[in-house]
Amino acid sequence: MRKISLLFVLITVALLSSCVDDKESATVEQIRTAKTEWLKAQAEMLQAQGEAQKILAETEKLKAESEAKNEAARIEIERLLAESQAAKTEAEADELRAQAEKIKQEAEKIRIEYEYQQKLNELAYQTAQAKEAAKQQEFINRLNEAIVAGKINKELQGLYADYVSALKTLRYTEKQVSQKQTSITSLNKQLLASFDDHIKNYQSNIERYQIELAEKENELKEFITSTENLTAEKAAAKINELKKEKEEIAAKIATINKELIELEKDQQDLILATKVANDNYTTAVTAFTTAQTAFTKAENEYNTALNGNNSAKATVINGFSVGGVHYAFPEFEQGIETGINVAKEDLTEAITTAEKGIATAEKQLTEAKANLKDLNDNKIPAAKAALSPLESTKKDLEKQLAAAQKTQQTCQADQATLKDKNDKTKAENDAWVAKVKELEAALKAETDPSKKADIQIQLDLAKGHQTEAEKAYEAAKKAYETNEAELKKATEAIADLTKELADNEADYQAAKDKVVELEAKYDELVSKTSELNNGEYVVAIANAKAALETAQSNKEEFEEIINKAKATIDDLKVAMEEAQKTMNEAETAQEDALQAWEAAIEAETNSAYTKKADEKAPFVERENYIDVTLIPAYNEYIKGDEFNDFTSYETYKQKTIKALNTKIEDLKTQLAEETELLKEFQAAETDQEKEELINGAGNDYTTQQIEQLEREITALKEEITEYQANVDRLQTAIDAAEDALAE
Repeated sequence: MRKISLLFVLITVALLSSCVDDKESATVEQIRTAKTEWLKAQAEMLQAQGEAQKILAETEKLKAESEAKNEAARIEIERLLAESQAAKTEAEADELRAQAEKIKQEAEKIRIEYEYQQKLNELAYQTAQAKEAAKQQEFINRLNEAIVAGKINKELQGLYADYVSALKTLRYTEKQVSQKQTSITSLNKQLLASFDDHIKNYQSNIERYQIELAEKENELKEFITSTENLTAEKAAAKINELKKEKEEIAAKIATINKELIELEKDQQDLILATKVANDNYTTAVTAFTTAQTAFTKAENEYNTALNGNNSAKATVINGFSVGGVHYAFPEFEQGIETGINVAKEDLTEAITTAEKGIATAEKQLTEAKANLKDLNDNKIPAAKAALSPLESTKKDLEKQLAAAQKTQQTCQADQATLKDKNDKTKAENDAWVAKVKELEAALKAETDPSKKADIQIQLDLAKGHQTEAEKAYEAAKKAYETNEAELKKATEAIADLTKELADNEADYQAAKDKVVELEAKYDELVSKTSELNNGEYVVAIANAKAALETAQSNKEEFEEIINKAKATIDDLKVAMEEAQKTMNEAETAQEDALQAWEAAIEAETNSAYTKKADEKAPFVERENYIDVTLIPAYNEYIKGDEFNDFTSYETYKQKTIKALNTKIEDLKTQLAEETELLKEFQAAETDQEKEELINGAGNDYTTQQIEQLEREITALKEEITEYQANVDRLQTAIDAAEDALAE
């Protein structure tokens, strides 16, 4: 921020005095009147700001008073609870605990009143802020009216322009302080709430341990009393009494269970309502965080522009990168956006291309899934079905081949024997044929009747043998030729069947290869379409969608940079105020959601079902105590009386007493530890120490945020001092200039 020195004021006065004319002197009265109105508006604005600061101070004072009262109440409650533990009678202890509870309720009332007053103060502060902003705008409007009306010369206009700019900077910085103080108030509220919850948790645990301790001490006392001066008759009578008590308890539990069943639906509704409220709160927290980030961003952009550094415009002119692409538009300084529009078209085209990529990838996946169904339902079953006839044909051919081979083997085995027989019978036949011819020739040549008669007899015998030999030969020849024909037929059949088998095997292998091919195609498509295993087509869609998101993000980022460069200070201010409004609404919604969640938890905790379940708990505990502790003790005594040996009874008795004493000591230890933790927490002097006790050493996140905000406020207040001095110096320069015009 530029500072105006006394030398500058004197030079300005001298310059303005030297160039005063009659026309300007004539308008001095009008200028002073206008200035009076500006100063009046400024005074009202400062008054409004003072009211706001006063409210903040009152809120801080109220907070300190509330904390002091809470601390006093804590000390008194701690004293009463300590005395209740040391009380001689239960009635005295109850009275002390009742006093502690009364003080606790009064402290809670103070806390509620503080929060109520705090909300009223916050509302009044917001009203004062609005009033301050209105007066600031009114002041600026009147200044502009005077300038437009020509009531101020150029030199004085320059001073006023500097004055307005300095005043805006001053008010904006003061507003930043106010916002950060509001954030501190909110964080302190969160801290106090977490501290209260932590204390309540300790107190709840202490109360629970106290109740459990009293119950166990009563159980021990009852057990010792009940097992003293026993007789078998007394033990049996006690068992009967306990069984009767058990029956009464069981009846009460049954009645309560019936009531619980009737209340279960309402309890389920409350549990669901708690879950919904929790989900709503989680959503509200996320929304507030997002809105807070957006406001911080908008605030920084406005602050940068307010200081005269439109870095966004310089970025567009000098160059920037989006999505790995470098852009620079020097012509933008002259308001030329041709290159920007071309880049926008390219970015839009990238989105269109990405959308087409998604469509292509999705089509590919759809077609693949359709092919999968066709393969599974039609093609693979048909291909597998084609194997069956070929397998059947193969079996038939193999059967025929086996038969042909068997025939061949048989024929081959018989061939030599049949040939030998054929040759032998042929030789015998040929020999008898020759013998017949020889005898016929001898008969023809013989003239002696007696010899001729002998030859005739020999001839007839030879012809008979020849006929028999011929028949044998014909039979052997036929058998041989038939066997030879069968052998040839079998050999030819084997050749034909072997060829048919080879052809069938080729067809079968081709069909089998087709099945393998289709199944491989099926497996490939399953792999590519698998969502669980990131299939190729699924990944392609994901990549295409990622490309679309990137393209859209690039375009949004590009347009955001351009829009920021084109935005005026007023635009940025409106954007910042809208972001702040959204953040405030989100914070309110978050608080409302938290209250709704807490109300839902309280409704669930204090429901009729919960109360009825709490009513049932002591009955169940008493029933278990009777079953597990008392009746077994009496039974052990009766058993010991029967056998005149009480060793087992005494062992059980001492074991039970020891177990109860151990439980009592454990509860005392837990009670002491919890009480000590509460004291340690309440004794912590700073919020940071308390937060570290809750979250662990070094995890004081909220107090760190508060400390950071306080440091920022300190720095801003130093700037405010400087800015205020600058405004005052400019005001002095304006007064001097106006006085010079009036002379």
